[in-house]
Amino acid sequence: MTRALFVVDAGPNVGFGHFRRCSFLLREFEARGIECRVVVPPEASLVGLWEGSAGTWPDDLSQTDEADILIADSYRIGLETMRGWRRRHALRLVIDDNADQPLDADVVLNHNIYAPDLDYTSVCDGTVLAGLDYCLVDPRFADLRPQTKNNGRRVVVSFGGADTTRGVETARAILRRVPEARVDVIVPAMPDDAGEADDRLSLLVRPDMVAAMGRGAIYAGGAGVTTWEAAAAGLSIVVCQVADNQGHMIPALRRTGIQAFDAYDAEQMAAGVAAEAAKPAPGNPLAEVIDGRGAARAADVVLGLAQRQGISSRPEPHDAIPISKASQ
Repeated sequence: MTRALFVVDAGPNVGFGHFRRCSFLLREFEARGIECRVVVPPEASLVGLWEGSAGTWPDDLSQTDEADILIADSYRIGLETMRGWRRRHALRLVIDDNADQPLDADVVLNHNIYAPDLDYTSVCDGTVLAGLDYCLVDPRFADLRPQTKNNGRRVVVSFGGADTTRGVETARAILRRVPEARVDVIVPAMPDDAGEADDRLSLLVRPDMVAAMGRGAIYAGGAGVTTWEAAAAGLSIVVCQVADNQGHMIPALRRTGIQAFDAYDAEQMAAGVAAEAAKPAPGNPLAEVIDGRGAARAADVVLGLAQRQGISSRPEPHDAIPISKASQ
């Protein structure tokens, strides 16, 4: 059986966006008969995020367990480590966001809206899968659209898996501007001091994200992976940059008409939510673009390329997609 190894960053400092997007690709690999294994840093706890088992990164990341296909998603992996993987893995897929460092990979995947505008020819020679056609989100988010249109003024707030303060601060600012709102704040753990109790505010510790989005009408938070989940689900969106890798995201979202801010400011976020709440119905311009099949498309391309290299899988990839640069 063909084996795939996912080397994924996660933890209290980097959050769990890398892991979440990889998990959807992993499911598609398994559905096509690939035996998959995940390794994460030792500080990462996947409780509440992953029902399967996960191993720990080796001390030397170039000495990964042998597998036919390697999938890597981390900014901490250097070029020499990637080169070392050539001897251990027949096909190497790197998930990237910025095209700002050299990459040694057979396939590079950037699922962001701005990806087709980046110059990957200057950092790698591999096949590039770029843009929202390959957006790695759970397909169930797209099924929520009829439901979220009727959720009134319920707001889902999330600033990533490493945040314990911005979410609550933003929620209280929202409730001051939109007193009739209900706000669900997604947190990695219960904060030591959440402030005064408020029946309009709920703290959700590592919830099922599909269920959480299914109750919402507006998403407010960081411009990371959760933005694409909210877009697929049909929520209105108000975001800000909270990480260095989101610099391209903000202007790209603004060009679509989505409210996107350069830096975190609770009052600015709350004002954006109030503007969205005043509209007749929730929605965003990307809902029809992100159809929930991005991971399936990416899996078909990668496994099609693997077959060309003599790596087989069971069953065969189900959609024939040409191996080419998606940005062309």
